[in-house]
Amino acid sequence: AANRPSSTLTRAEATARAAAHVNLAPSETERKTRPAKLVYHPVAPDNLRLGWQVEIETPDGDHHWVVTVDAVSGALLDKFDRIVSNQEDLA
Repeated sequence: AANRPSSTLTRAEATARAAAHVNLAPSETERKTRPAKLVYHPVAPDNLRLGWQVEIETPDGDHHWVVTVDAVSGALLDKFDRIVSNQEDLA
């Protein structure tokens, strides 16, 4: 069962909320953000939440966040970084 069939947040509002959830100002994400898309995000067995999924690359290129925010409240549903780094101690 899904919480609702349509969003109350606009795409721009969802993008701003997603940026805040990864500690970025919306102005820091303007050029490196893919357009948000509506998705159903599982939060429990038989329970879906309508959400906006936003991909944000940080200006320094160190992170490529995929953030899903609730399409009604803007609350964080999920976030993960597609960039994985492994720095070995070369000393």
